[in-house]
Amino acid sequence: MTSNTTSGNVCPSPMKSTSNGVFQGDHPLDYALPLAILQICLVLVVTRGLAYLLKPLRQPRVIAEIVVSSFVPLAMIINNSMSLNQHRC
Repeated sequence: MTSNTTSGNVCPSPMKSTSNGVFQGDHPLDYALPLAILQICLVLVVTRGLAYLLKPLRQPRVIAEIVVSSFVPLAMIINNSMSLNQHRC
């Protein structure tokens, strides 16, 4: 059986999907499901806000969705590169 250590470093455990709750002392954004829900809500809010700003220019909401969706992969790449630098095994 192999161990989870490499030259004295301990690899981080995988992210759990759900927490026991805020009242049990867990931070909700340390878990996958609440973080995904927050990210989806943030994308929706930013999309609706951008669509509202583009309304005087007579642009449909789909233009705002395209603009916001072009920034999502960029944010994911930045987030993954930061987390890879912090958790080297």
